[in-house]
Amino acid sequence: MQDFTISTTVTKKDYKDFLYGSFYKKPKYILITLLGVYLIATVILNYYSVIDYYHETPYFEMIAGLFILLFPTIIVQIAAKGYHSNPSFQHEMNYTFGDDGIVIKGLTFQSILKWTHIVKQKESKNYLLLFSSNKLGNFIDKSKLTQEQMEFIKSKVANK
Repeated sequence: MQDFTISTTVTKKDYKDFLYGSFYKKPKYILITLLGVYLIATVILNYYSVIDYYHETPYFEMIAGLFILLFPTIIVQIAAKGYHSNPSFQHEMNYTFGDDGIVIKGLTFQSILKWTHIVKQKESKNYLLLFSSNKLGNFIDKSKLTQEQMEFIKSKVANK
């Protein structure tokens, strides 16, 4: 296939949505969240005397339940600070896809990734994510790719 180039700008909202989605797609986080809801629900129901579960004020259960429910938001907010500190996220990035790999051009940098460096791919609603490590990935806007281009990228990642 002939080389092709697309431009992508990741918004802060899209970045946060991806992070929240990453949390709540994993069964362990869903179960932990249900535990947090259970703890808070039992505290509230006990307070209104619907159930007689705790004989003393359940401070530990309140704090643990709130922490469990707020943990993903805390992590997302910390990661969002990284979004503001990195100008590469806030500006347009150009991705040129070819048979050898990807050339990424940002505001102040240029990077070349061989297809063998892509360790995994994920798809969100709006983006195709190509990871060069377990924690570092590139957001590719799917709306700017044709079906043939998407299949080309996926075949290159799958054939590492």
